[in-house]
Amino acid sequence: MSLSQPFAKEPGFTRRSWMRRTGPALVAGFFAGFQRSEAKAATAVPAVDSRMDSFDQRTWPLLLAQLPRPAIVLFSSLHCPTCPEAARRAFETRNRLHPQAPLVVVLTDGEDDLTRSRTTYQTVATRLMVFDGLPAVLRREVSSRWRGETPWFALLNRDGSVLMQAGLPGPSQWEAWARNR
Repeated sequence: MSLSQPFAKEPGFTRRSWMRRTGPALVAGFFAGFQRSEAKAATAVPAVDSRMDSFDQRTWPLLLAQLPRPAIVLFSSLHCPTCPEAARRAFETRNRLHPQAPLVVVLTDGEDDLTRSRTTYQTVATRLMVFDGLPAVLRREVSSRWRGETPWFALLNRDGSVLMQAGLPGPSQWEAWARNR
């Protein structure tokens, strides 16, 4: 069966006439849907967010040098189901042990959903940051042991030491961090 056979059954209806009648409507419908999805994406997330700083290759050494000690840096991701609870528990522990210590939350999965990340972490974080670059390279800058698991904690002590680990620190690690203030 050739492609022209279905059109040959109806008089005056050819492949060319079908394309002339329906082609513009198909193209217009395609582009209208594309424009709607672009407009929806543009309105969903603001282009500039003053509360989110970028975390690139130069940021980790600068954070280590500039953050007051002691401090907590939590590397989190939006796909991690335990990260919001870990952030809340870190916030509560920080308030109990050393309320002036900054709690910096760094999102490792980029700017996928800034609205959701703001609502999840803005109540607990003193500063929100988002990875800006290749995640593997940025993780390597933070720690050669870090393979991408989240939550990843960095407890910055007053003496300059940094305890890094996957998951929420245990009571003994929090106490050591609090004693070292």
